[in-house]
Amino acid sequence: MRASTVSRASRSRRSWASSRAASAASVAPIASPHDAGSRALLAEIQNGTFAKNWMDEYHGGLKRYNEYKTADSEHLLETTGKELRKLMSWVNDEA
Repeated sequence: MRASTVSRASRSRRSWASSRAASAASVAPIASPHDAGSRALLAEIQNGTFAKNWMDEYHGGLKRYNEYKTADSEHLLETTGKELRKLMSWVNDEA
């Protein structure tokens, strides 16, 4: 690669990065409605509540976990994917 090409590409990357940084700095971050939930979950993980609840679920026979797992496996995306994988001879569905 020629030196002029490298320097042009390098300048281009720096220019793009600096323009992104400038635009990011000028726009205030938008608070997501999920931020509060994420913070609450993090607090549960940090104070041990999450682990306690998981152990209670595990020792109780995983009732809610299995309900969620069944609901996920019956979701339209999963059932459609299963049908599509049957049509693809190169896909190992057991994996």
